[in-house]
Amino acid sequence: LYERGVPPYVKADFTIAERYYKMAADQGDVPSTRRLGDLYFYGLVDGAPDMRRAFEAYSSYGNDAESLHSLAHMYEHGYGTEKNVTLARAAYERALVLSAAARRNTSMQSLPSTEGALASDLALLSLNLKESLSSAASVFRGLFTGSSPPPPPPAPPSEEL
Repeated sequence: LYERGVPPYVKADFTIAERYYKMAADQGDVPSTRRLGDLYFYGLVDGAPDMRRAFEAYSSYGNDAESLHSLAHMYEHGYGTEKNVTLARAAYERALVLSAAARRNTSMQSLPSTEGALASDLALLSLNLKESLSSAASVFRGLFTGSSPPPPPPAPPSEEL
């Protein structure tokens, strides 16, 4: 209500929205925890993004596909934490699993979001593509600079009887 407002009755106020989201999150409400992370990530409370608080909010509940996707994005780009592609990949993969489970079990608190699953799929594809391009670039760089990759290790000697 306070995040968006209801003109002319309720004016949007992100500080009040934050207070209510915190109260609901303290009682275990997953969507409120996720929305707190969004408020901090986009800087809607204080006018400047607070990546550390966004990271804490997204990581406080590990069984929500949307929160995990946001957390993975933060790991991938180093927002509010050190950049860690391995943890980003794991969080994207977990988000996909939870999204699929939520579509089968509507009693889960994680939202069954087709868009969220697609976003996580595309993010994983992007990570894989970046890694492949990086590997290919290093091989080509070695070809054109005269340095070559190290030779393969020698085969173990065969023992003939």
